[in-house]
Amino acid sequence: MDWLLLVVSALALVATVGAAKILLRYRRSRNHPLKDSTPPPLPLTRPPAVPSQPALDPGHLFDFLRKQPDTDIYRVMNMEGPLIGAVIARFLPLDQRARLLQSLSPKERIDVERLGTRLNEMPSSEFIRIADTIRRRLFPASAVNEGKRDDYSFWAETLERTQSRQALIASLEKTRPDLKELWERYQVKLEDIPSLPRPRIEAVLSALTDKELSLALSACPREVAESLVTDLPPNRRKRILLRIRAQGALPRSLTEPAVKALVRRFHERSL
Repeated sequence: MDWLLLVVSALALVATVGAAKILLRYRRSRNHPLKDSTPPPLPLTRPPAVPSQPALDPGHLFDFLRKQPDTDIYRVMNMEGPLIGAVIARFLPLDQRARLLQSLSPKERIDVERLGTRLNEMPSSEFIRIADTIRRRLFPASAVNEGKRDDYSFWAETLERTQSRQALIASLEKTRPDLKELWERYQVKLEDIPSLPRPRIEAVLSALTDKELSLALSACPREVAESLVTDLPPNRRKRILLRIRAQGALPRSLTEPAVKALVRRFHERSL
């Protein structure tokens, strides 16, 4: 019977220890509540990021300075003050910049260099205003209409060269509303062409050779290609369609420049 008593005692001890552990866990759970085990919600699905347009590179606005003699640029810097002097100095070749800074008094040089450190914070519209101011000082127009024509030519060439066209157009909209006809032309995209006025379309098509047009049409979206082919005279339409069929599939190295040239023609042509 002694062995039976030992077994019963051992079972009682195990039960007591188990009960003590359960009681200890209960007390801990009251003092330190368990964190909610519910999994966190899934993150919201975000739309794919739209690639941002490149910021305006103001350097293209001041390319005309590189062809001007030191005396003329120095005259403008004296007339317009240190801010315009800082802009001029920033976009000149290093040797010309050094010569012009040496021509200034110590105080003028300090002011120009101080303002030059702040140009990265200057808005695009201010660079456009300054470019116009400098050009008008360097090339005074003999008449109002001549001045407008010079502005139109300058900004058309700049829009053609720049790699940040949309940023420049956005700034011109704010600063040069008088050039609306110009920057509206450069807002035309390939998919906009079918909705342009018919005389404008016909003028562009007539300026293209059969080879240029067939190369471009072979890579255009179908809606654009069909619209342009419809606007061709019957005889030329037949020639272009035969040429497209004969040339077959072409590499992008040939068709992509042709499409860009087509769009550029619409930028150059306004009616």
